[in-house]
Formats: sequence, C-alpha cells, structure tokens
Amino acid sequence: MSTIDAAPRLAGPARARPGRGHPHRAAWARRVPLLPALVFLIVVTQLPFLATLVISFMNWNALYPDQRHFTGVQNYQAVLTDSILRSSVITTVVLTVSVVLISLVLGLLIALLLDRTFFGRGIVRTMLIAPFLVVPVAAALLWKHALYNPEYGLLNGLLTDIWSWWGGKAPQPDWITQSRRRQW
Repeated sequence: MSTIDAAPRLAGPARARPGRGHPHRAAWARRVPLLPALVFLIVVTQLPFLATLVISFMNWNALYPDQRHFTGVQNYQAVLTDSILRSSVITTVVLTVSVVLISLVLGLLIALLLDRTFFGRGIVRTMLIAPFLVVPVAAALLWKHALYNPEYGLLNGLLTDIWSWWGGKAPQPDWITQSRRRQW
C-alpha cells in the first residue's frame, strides 16, 4: 500500500469535485431561470395582499377620496363588535373552510379512483379535463362578439366615437370576416 493511498481524504465541501467548478455556482445556475417567475408571483400575489392590508387600517371611501385617513384598528373593532358583521365573517370563514376541505377530499378520492385501471378510464379522464378546454373557447367567443363585432363591438364603438369627434363619417370595419379587402 502506498503512502498516497493511505492519506486521509477530505470530506464535505472542502473537497473539490474534479472538472465541475464550485457547487454553489451550479446550484445558482439552476435557480436563476426561475427568478422571473418568482418576481412575477410576488408582484401578482403579495403586493395586492400588502395593499389590502394597508387599506384595511384606513377609512377609505371611493366616493369621497379627499376624506381618506388612517383609522388604526377601528375597522377591525367595528367588525368584531357588530353582531351582523361578526356573523357574516363567521359565515364566510365556515363556507371557505368547508369548500376547501370538501374540494380537497373529493379531488383526492377522484384522483385515487382514476389511478386504477378500469374500462372507460380514458373517457372519464377526458370528461374531467374538458372544462379546462372550454375556457379558451369562451374567451375567443367573447373577443369575437364583444370586441370585434362590426355592429356592437367595443372597438367599433371606440372608432365611431373617435371619427365623430374629428367630424368625419365613422368607418364600419368588419373585424371578423375572412375578406382581405380593406373595409375603410
């Protein structure tokens, strides 16, 4: 046995891995692509939560914006001392907790049932996922009829208002036909 083989080996982070670089750098290299999603998640969820928390400590009426002022915990005292408001809060909490628990239990049971092999499992799975496919269709129909309709759509109404403000005859663009000719 040589003296090189008998030398104690370093364990843990002090021992460098050959050809790989620093382990912390590799960990950050895996995490950096996730940072935009994390920032977006914080902006979309946590900032509105903080704004709502700040507003809850204020007397804030949208009809009287000049009369906003800090009230401290008076809003919370009003909720806890008024029996009707307290009853509404309790009803909301009970309803929320029960819906979440029932949804969780039913979702788990359905997932466990669909994990088993049975005749028609593919059809049942397709029927359960179908509502998620309906949402894009509903959005497309909303855009088609509410925004782009040449008679009562939002874009046509805005263009009519703009052209009439300028004193000209408003064009009637047809946003939903397949024709390539210009309607204006």
